[in-house]
Amino acid sequence: MRDSIVLRYRHDLSQKALPVGGLEDDGICRTASSTHGSASRSLEHKSMPLLISVITPVYNVDHDLFQACADSILSQSYERYEWLVIDDGSEPAYADWLDAYLGSVDKAVVFHIQNQGPSAARNVGLAEAHGDAVLFIDADDRAREGYFEHAVELMQSTNADIAMGCIVNVMGGSPLSRAATWNVSPQVFEGDSLTGFKRFSLARVSIRGSVKSLPGVSPYTLYPKLFKREVLDGLRFDEQISYAEDTLLNLAALERSSRVVATDEVWYERVINDASITHPTDPRVFESQLSGMRAYLDPMDRYHWNRSDVGMRFLQALLSMVRDCSLRNSLGRTCALTRELVSLVHEELSWIDAKQYDLSRGYRMRVFLVKARLVLPLVLLVKKTSAKTGYLR
Repeated sequence: MRDSIVLRYRHDLSQKALPVGGLEDDGICRTASSTHGSASRSLEHKSMPLLISVITPVYNVDHDLFQACADSILSQSYERYEWLVIDDGSEPAYADWLDAYLGSVDKAVVFHIQNQGPSAARNVGLAEAHGDAVLFIDADDRAREGYFEHAVELMQSTNADIAMGCIVNVMGGSPLSRAATWNVSPQVFEGDSLTGFKRFSLARVSIRGSVKSLPGVSPYTLYPKLFKREVLDGLRFDEQISYAEDTLLNLAALERSSRVVATDEVWYERVINDASITHPTDPRVFESQLSGMRAYLDPMDRYHWNRSDVGMRFLQALLSMVRDCSLRNSLGRTCALTRELVSLVHEELSWIDAKQYDLSRGYRMRVFLVKARLVLPLVLLVKKTSAKTGYLR
C-alpha cells in the first residue's frame, strides 16, 4: 500500500469533493491537491463540451509500452478529458516511476491500491470518474489519433448511448490485421436491430436473419467504446471472476442502451507482446476460469438472454482455452484437459442451437464435435485453425 496518492486535475475540470489524506474505507490512500463542490458541476456541463473519463489499470507494465500508451492519450486533439490511472499494487520502484512520469501531467489522476486484479482497478476508476462519458484503455495498448474527438462527435450526432470503433492487433509495430471497411458507416442499432446486436455481442457469431459480423469491431469487449455515464451508473466489474469479466459489464451496459452506433474507423491498437499474452498450463486454472463464467447465468434470467447465445459464449471460452492449452502442452495433455472442460460445462453447451446462426462449415463442425464430446478431432481442428490464422487474443 502506498503512503499517499496525489490527485492532479486541470484547473478547468469540475471535480467532486475528495477526502484529504488518510486511508479511506475503500482501501485507497489519497491526498488531494484541491477539491471543488459538485453543486456547480451540472451547470458547468451545460455550456461545456462532453467531459470524458479515461480509465487505465496498470500493473508493472513495461516502461516503453506505458509511455507509448501515455503519448497516444495525451496527444489527442480532444482536450476535455481526465485520465484515471489506477496502479494495481505494482512494485514500489515502479509506482515511484509512475508518479514521477505523470507528475507534471495536469490531466492525469493516479491511484495506488493493493493488488486485486484489473477488475478492482477499473472499479476504482468508475467510482472516482467525473466524466459525462467513459472509455477504457489498457496500459500496454494505444489510442489512435482522433479517437476521443471522433467518438464524441459520433455519439452526439447520433444521440447514441455507446459509440464504438474498430480495433487492430499490433505486434512489433506492425498490424496483424487489416483495417476494416464496410459499405455503410456509421451503422446505428436501435429497436429490432439493437436486439440482434445484443445477441451478436453475447454469442459472438452472426445471428441468422439479423446482425452480421462487423469486421474490426469487438462488440463484446470494452474497446474501443465510449459509454455514456448513465449506462454505467451502478455497474461494476465482477472481482470474483478472472475470465471475461469485462464482457459481462459490457453486456450489462448494452442492456441499458436504447441506441448504439458503430464505425469502421480504427480507434484503438491492441499491442500483442509477451507480457500481454498469457497461456496457463495448469488445468485447474482453466477449470476455475470456465467455472467462473457461470456468472453469466444470473444476468441470463435478469435480461432474458437467449439460452443458445449463452451456450455459444461458453463454447467460445472453451475453444479459446483449448487453443491456449495446445500452444504449451502435448496433444495428450491438451485432450485430457479438453475432456475435463467439456464435461464441466456440457449442460451449457447442450443449449446451443446451431440453426440460429450463420456459421461456417468449420465452426459448425466445432459445435458438433463439442456436443458429441469427440475430443481428439476437436483439438486437432483447433490446432490446425490456430496454425493458419496465427495468434488470436
